[in-house]
Amino acid sequence: MQQDLNRSTQQSRRMDWVRQFDDAPDGALFDQKIIAAKLDISTAQLEKWRWNGQGISFIKIGRLCKYRKSDVTAFIDQNLYRSTTQIGVDK
Repeated sequence: MQQDLNRSTQQSRRMDWVRQFDDAPDGALFDQKIIAAKLDISTAQLEKWRWNGQGISFIKIGRLCKYRKSDVTAFIDQNLYRSTTQIGVDK
């Protein structure tokens, strides 16, 4: 019962973060937890991409890493495919 409640709370929080992202202007900056929620990936995946120089462009402010909404939406658009046979092929 408690586990279901925790899962429900986490899901609700994730939906709030996605809504916050969707409602923001293009220049808004977000931390990795909101971007991970939007992309339905882990924050560890974002950290791995940053370490490897892959993924979404980010802004470094002191110790903080921030993502601009316009960069996230551009990343999503760049990874839009109609077929798995297109992956790895120049568009």
